[in-house]
Amino acid sequence: MDLVGSVETIVKLGLTIKEAVDTVRRNEEECSEIRERVLRVGDILSPLQETGSMDDSPAISGALEDLEKTLWRAHTLVEACQEKSTICLFCTAGKQSTQLRKVQEDITQKVMVVIFATNVQLTMILTRLDRPCPQTRESFHMGLEVSLPGDSSVGHTLAFSRPARRAHPAPAPPQSSPATTPAFAVPRRRRPLPFASTAAQDGRSRPPPSMSTASCVQTINGWRKFSSLELETATNHFSEDNLIGRGAFAAVFKGVLRDGLGVAIKKFKHPYQLPAAHINDELSLVSKLQHKNIVKFIGYGYEVIEKVDGFDDNKHQAQESHYFLVEEYMPNGSLDDIIYGSRIEWSSLFGIVQGIAQGLHYLHEQQLVHSDLKPNNILLDSDTNPKITDFGIARILDHGDDMPRDINYLAGTVGYMSPEYIVEGILSTKYDVYSFGVMLLEIISSMCRSKPAPRQASIEWAWMARQAGQMEELLDPSLYAEFQLKEIRRCMEVGLLCTQFKPADRPAMSDVLAMLDGKKKLRTPKQPGYTKGRKA
Repeated sequence: MDLVGSVETIVKLGLTIKEAVDTVRRNEEECSEIRERVLRVGDILSPLQETGSMDDSPAISGALEDLEKTLWRAHTLVEACQEKSTICLFCTAGKQSTQLRKVQEDITQKVMVVIFATNVQLTMILTRLDRPCPQTRESFHMGLEVSLPGDSSVGHTLAFSRPARRAHPAPAPPQSSPATTPAFAVPRRRRPLPFASTAAQDGRSRPPPSMSTASCVQTINGWRKFSSLELETATNHFSEDNLIGRGAFAAVFKGVLRDGLGVAIKKFKHPYQLPAAHINDELSLVSKLQHKNIVKFIGYGYEVIEKVDGFDDNKHQAQESHYFLVEEYMPNGSLDDIIYGSRIEWSSLFGIVQGIAQGLHYLHEQQLVHSDLKPNNILLDSDTNPKITDFGIARILDHGDDMPRDINYLAGTVGYMSPEYIVEGILSTKYDVYSFGVMLLEIISSMCRSKPAPRQASIEWAWMARQAGQMEELLDPSLYAEFQLKEIRRCMEVGLLCTQFKPADRPAMSDVLAMLDGKKKLRTPKQPGYTKGRKA
């Protein structure tokens, strides 16, 4: 199967649906919802295909084929809403509205099947999801998960821009579809969305405030400000030997301060790929978080260096700014090392699970959504206590639990992002609950006699294990005692509840804590449609 052609067909089909929605006469709200979903789907699938995250396997080919069929069905329903007659092609307007809502859910399910089939860990930061005209397409920024050999204690992203793509003819519908495809028209352009400020108090993405270089980092009261010289000394001039991890926006080094304290120093790159306001937001945000399961903020650094740029007659004075974030050093690496490397017994794993849940509950009490919860962002101290780190794309909720929909912005890691955020752009604390559930099931699968189930594949693994009912046959007996099986099964049920398809069916983290401790009765989870009957 031609994956490039298949993804491009889906993208163009999304634009075709958009044009059809512009002229509907009935069910405008439902049709508009379909339009937003299919356009966002194209924005997400394109980077997956272009970065080589999709191979030409039967699973991916089948998933893309099913998604395309669903989009053609959506297109047919939208076209029916253009009819002048009060009776639509298939049913009354009321029944048609029901079918439109059903196809909305089907689109989400099919997209999740595609993501399941890719089975990759890809960290995305898409900040310009403009709806393109067929001749041009805005580039976007995206991140790839990277780690350094020998030390994966910090997870980072590697960003790049995708060039504009040329237009192609409109896709032809499959032979089984009676729909005809209208020619593409140039849609109205949307304004690009700036990088979302992590500390936006109104819960909306907005442009960073205008500020001079000298005022980019505000003074953080009560916290130590380090000079560049102090941090250079602590890291032996930021030696490669002290490098923990490197990403698109920063590099992280291990350092030792003059008093002997070991620290992790995040050095933001220059020139900066993030707005200065975003760096300031992250510094301000982490400085306010105080919890035993959150990586401790120690201080920050900001320094402006005067330098001479240019040659001969073109020499001129210039300023070069350097930003640093200093946190406690975690000597035992990340949860990723535990799951996919040095396996440990259940009693220690359960302590890690409880610690993550407590830290996440604290964040949600602060109305904060982490947005990138994954094993690489759970660090372990000398006593193997888990601590949540990396608040680079965290968002603050200010209007209840749900933020306004953010169609033009997407940030997170494929494999841990919730379905409603991927397809609808809805961000709430239930996004983190979903990510926590995926990690919990990953942790349990790491005790298997075979390899652990990575990322969202752990959901399908858990359902199969639950239906088989023989946990003791799946798990390595050296990692648990027989009396702990009940606790392991309970944690698996909690993980399945946390990864429910609908956000309303997922528990809050306060309930998760009670469930983990056996203080709250568990509901019976429902199996998400995207884990059923996938093509191998």
